[in-house]
Amino acid sequence: MKKWLEDLLALQELDIRLRNLGTRVKLLPGEMKNLKQELEDAKSAVLKAKENVQKTELLMKKCEANIQAENDEICRLGAQTNLVKKNDEYNALLREIEHHKERISDFETEEIELMDALDNARKEYEELEKDFVFREKGLKEDMQEIVDLANDLKVEIAKVNEERSKRAKVPSQDDLSIYNRLLSKGKGSPLSELIEDNCGNCHMRVVPQVVNSVQKGERVSCNNCGFLLYSKG
Repeated sequence: MKKWLEDLLALQELDIRLRNLGTRVKLLPGEMKNLKQELEDAKSAVLKAKENVQKTELLMKKCEANIQAENDEICRLGAQTNLVKKNDEYNALLREIEHHKERISDFETEEIELMDALDNARKEYEELEKDFVFREKGLKEDMQEIVDLANDLKVEIAKVNEERSKRAKVPSQDDLSIYNRLLSKGKGSPLSELIEDNCGNCHMRVVPQVVNSVQKGERVSCNNCGFLLYSKG
């Protein structure tokens, strides 16, 4: 293998490594955002469950107060029945008392339903709260892993960049200029292997003249995509 090719391939290995490291770094903020959102959603679920318990408890108290108010009214009306002397007034009081008893029956039915709802709400809250303790711990550990990974990647990138600076001094300026121009495209690799007369970058068949030049170790580009070609043979 020609020296110019060995030099550029060594440089390319570092640049591909840097590209992959950079891609991983770019993914970290999104991963951190997702973890934070997951934690926030878990917190919101617990708070919502707690609010549901409190809301149901208030409805229970209101229902109990309504029952008490109806009983008080029945007592008041019952006292009045002892004072009236006319049958029509007495019967009217009895009908009103019966109406309040019916309302009490409705409130008692509502109270039973609320008791079941409150029991379910408390169970849901307790389960969510218990689960949240473990989820919060796990999510915070995952967040810390991302922070640690970001630091590790920063160190690794600095290390590879240092090595690249040394490697970039080896190729000729002309070779380096062509290589950097291709690298700046941000996709593929500046040097693509020729595989069965096909470019390793665009996977298109190249013309025979290019194949011959590549096999001789000459500096030649793919006639389709323009990337430099090389052969391991």
